[in-house]
Amino acid sequence: MKTSIILLFALLSIYACKEQSKPTIPSTEQHNDSISKVLRDTLVVHKDTLATEVVGDYKSKKALEEALKKEGFKVNLVVDKATQDTIIMQQYFMVFFKQGPVRVQNEEETEFLNQQHLEHLEDMKLKGFTAILADFPESEVIKTLAVFNVPNIKTVDSLTQLDPMVKAGRLALEIHPWWAEKESKLY
Repeated sequence: MKTSIILLFALLSIYACKEQSKPTIPSTEQHNDSISKVLRDTLVVHKDTLATEVVGDYKSKKALEEALKKEGFKVNLVVDKATQDTIIMQQYFMVFFKQGPVRVQNEEETEFLNQQHLEHLEDMKLKGFTAILADFPESEVIKTLAVFNVPNIKTVDSLTQLDPMVKAGRLALEIHPWWAEKESKLY
């Protein structure tokens, strides 16, 4: 009997220890508070990251503005009336690649030129010259849109004239200066 009591006491002790080591499940209110804290911390970190992305290695937006101007870009600082945030506006160049006057290429030549055109645009993107590329497959007139992130229209013209479809006369260019917030994103 003494052995049975000791064995029972030992089993109860082990069971009691296991119960104490189980994690406690927070109440719904505690859980929501934890989520809110994580969200607040994440948003603060994200806000700091966004500021770093926009300003880069520069100490201020004014310094970034000066650096861009030094590189030949047209930029202006403006203040958002609603938020009082300072925004860097930059001139970009919107290029419409339109149907050109020379349409004598056969299907094989056209396909080859189109492949070279796409490779040229991808190269412009990889080198950071374009900010946006878009295709208009259902348009009879506008075939491609590219937004160039370069200092001036002369640079845009030089880069676009290197496009094989433009060289062949299959595409013609229409270039428009365009102002947008620096590093703005499509949503």
